[in-house]
Amino acid sequence: MKLSITPGNKNIGAYINNIDLNDIDSETTHQIKNTLNQFGVIYIKKQNINSETYQNFAKSFGELVAYPRLKGIENYPFINAIVRKPDDKNLTFGGSFFHNDNPYSGKDRPRYTVLYGIEIPTGQGNTIFSSGFNAYEKLPKDIKEKIENAIGVFSSEGPIAITRIEREKEMGIKSAKKNAS
Repeated sequence: MKLSITPGNKNIGAYINNIDLNDIDSETTHQIKNTLNQFGVIYIKKQNINSETYQNFAKSFGELVAYPRLKGIENYPFINAIVRKPDDKNLTFGGSFFHNDNPYSGKDRPRYTVLYGIEIPTGQGNTIFSSGFNAYEKLPKDIKEKIENAIGVFSSEGPIAITRIEREKEMGIKSAKKNAS
């Protein structure tokens, strides 16, 4: 199957069109991986897949990693259901500030993240992606030299803390810690 690919806006990502993830072969999976590696983010819209298909699709990109902040769903420990509850105190999941889901995992962080929206409330779920590679390439040479040996410290103790604390109570876990990367 030859994929139909449409580049995203501002050199961020690409849309893979006219594909059914319930029926892909190894060649199509290879094309999807190449597209992901080329564009950094891929969007595959209008899919109707079950948990097994979703997890198998994710597995085709590499070893699955359990997310340290949540417990997986029954029989699928690598799939986390993110459910917004009416009494959630946070605005929207990361909706009011830029965030990255796994930098605090240090060297154990996964290379890819797979998101599958099932029921998205009106006016929410507008995930916007950015490219650190593109941003870095556009920096002036003197700034690149200045940050060449910089070390980032990542934590879920800042603005995201309300979401983290609510989910930890819900799941019965304690997971906040800082990691340099």
